[in-house]
Amino acid sequence: MDEASIHSSLAAKTALSSPSDQSLRVPCYCEENVWRLAYRKLQRTDANSNEYFVVFITNPLKCVPMLHQLAARDPTKPIYWDYHVILIEKSKEEGSKAYIFDLDSYLPFPFALDQYLNLVFSSDIEQYQPYFR
Repeated sequence: MDEASIHSSLAAKTALSSPSDQSLRVPCYCEENVWRLAYRKLQRTDANSNEYFVVFITNPLKCVPMLHQLAARDPTKPIYWDYHVILIEKSKEEGSKAYIFDLDSYLPFPFALDQYLNLVFSSDIEQYQPYFR
């Protein structure tokens, strides 16, 4: 797909016309949601002052327990994703913190990366440990 086609696509149009970042969420479509969120952020005038990373989370079992997810009725109980996709934003300034944008989380939006990792991934069972790509 060439650049002109991307900019004229429905996904790009909804990314830019949504009233907020969080309103981009469509349940069960984390990769599309993050694509639209990343596109929206890259179109901002200050986009060059930040770095963005689309992160796929899975593991060899395709069973990653995650807490604080909207798909769970109780945020303290895990939901088991075969994979999940999030966006990380980090300012290019020295010593700045990284923030997570997880459109499927009960946690504040955005949320500090270090806190997110500690709160969302609680399994001590090695086979369920998340892989990040």
